[in-house]
Amino acid sequence: NGESWKISNCTTATCTGGKITVSPTVCPNVTQPICANRRKPIKIYEQNGCCYHYECEYCVGPVGKPKQPGEIWTSECNTCECDQDSMSVRCEPVKCPEVQNPNCTESGQQLLNKTEGCCPTQTCECNFNQCAAPLICPLGFKLNITNGTCCQSYKCVPKGVCVYDMTEFKPGAKIPTPQTLSEAPLEKPSGAKASPKTGEDTSVTVQDESFNPAPCQKCYCGPKRNPTTKLNIITCTPVVCNTSCAE
Repeated sequence: NGESWKISNCTTATCTGGKITVSPTVCPNVTQPICANRRKPIKIYEQNGCCYHYECEYCVGPVGKPKQPGEIWTSECNTCECDQDSMSVRCEPVKCPEVQNPNCTESGQQLLNKTEGCCPTQTCECNFNQCAAPLICPLGFKLNITNGTCCQSYKCVPKGVCVYDMTEFKPGAKIPTPQTLSEAPLEKPSGAKASPKTGEDTSVTVQDESFNPAPCQKCYCGPKRNPTTKLNIITCTPVVCNTSCAE
């Protein structure tokens, strides 16, 4: 008793005292608006399909949404406008800016075409598969790593050392040579020495890749660098022997 239910969108049934009463849906009173620019009032039904109200004439946009005269919107890469005179929708393709060609010249970069919104564009993207593997530097060199936009770049740079017999020697370090004399030299050589007989310079500057020290020489790693090998130059001088007799 007192229960109500919908027979249709616009009809409601009510049970009262064992009797069923059918009545239409009651809608509010509406008035027609006065529209500007010669627009006409149109009847807009509510979701129930029974009641309605009036609105001034408008354009129908995407998904049936109303658009007011002069309103501009974008739909499916078109710029649309509700024309005030004809109350119709006019659309034109979206105007895209000129595509800028980026300079993708760094290691690991590649040019990628894609679409942002409605317009084509080009960007530089990283392809890490194009990056070079690290270098293995020879003796006397160290690996210098520089970070780029996408990849690391590698370069072997000199350490500023001498290399002999697969060993690195810092400047000033003594290079081991074959020894044939057990008697110690009179003094430690410190550069070029004059021959006691001729007065000529007897120091020898040795190129690293062909260095083969002879007996009776003192060899040291020098401060100067070989412009070809980029390694420091080994300098050798003869051992000065003690020729005086002990009394």
